[in-house]
Amino acid sequence: TEDSYRRALRHLLAAAPVPPEELNDDHITAFRERLDQTVSTRTGELIEATTVNVAIAGVRSYIFWARRADLIGHPGLKVRRDRRDSKRMRRERTLTSEEDVALMMGCHQVASTSDDPSDVRNHSMVLFLLTTGLRIGEALDLRWRDLDLEKGTVHVRRGKGGKERTALMDPRTAGVMGRLRGLGQMKPRCNLVHISGIEAWGDSYHRSFGDDDPLFCGARPLGQMAKCNANSMIKKLSKRFTGKEYTAHCFRHTFCTRFLR
Repeated sequence: TEDSYRRALRHLLAAAPVPPEELNDDHITAFRERLDQTVSTRTGELIEATTVNVAIAGVRSYIFWARRADLIGHPGLKVRRDRRDSKRMRRERTLTSEEDVALMMGCHQVASTSDDPSDVRNHSMVLFLLTTGLRIGEALDLRWRDLDLEKGTVHVRRGKGGKERTALMDPRTAGVMGRLRGLGQMKPRCNLVHISGIEAWGDSYHRSFGDDDPLFCGARPLGQMAKCNANSMIKKLSKRFTGKEYTAHCFRHTFCTRFLR
């Protein structure tokens, strides 16, 4: 959240390089126009409505703070959300019951039978998120000491707002997580010399997990997986088993919906 808000404020400062007390509706219009013309460095296309709305949320929070601090005296200053694809976004916030079951069963099958540590990691992560309801950032921050595989508990040390809590795992999720820990991490097969820290593998090809190591490692030896890579993998696996691309946060919504049922 902090990183996305920083990016939003950089967009605002580029469109309106003025102190908060001088912000007006023309500056907000320029900010929105800048967002509408921003091209994603990943896809080479215009950024999606969801990305625009994250930036808008950041600037809204900034304006709210500035008003409370008496830095803005313009009560009518508003930043309106982008409504592109809003129906699609609302419709696909959660998986259907059939998609939920298909994704969990497919991921459990691969995670419990594959001998490829990367496959086990990827499918275990999707199953873990679906059955615990954790945010993607919370899952990536976890260390093996935070899991009690026998009791099926997950100790979230720093959740949203810095809050600490305990989540639960079902037996099948605990089982595949135990299998992941036993397999450890293997050196990537492809050449990734462009990744900082990849040289730390040296001549070794395997790392065993210790209590202080991340649950979900990326390419670097015992290095935490990047959120962007995790999100990309999650979309691919959800499309493979459901035919649709779902995000990690959709899994959280699905977990909550399933719990209420």
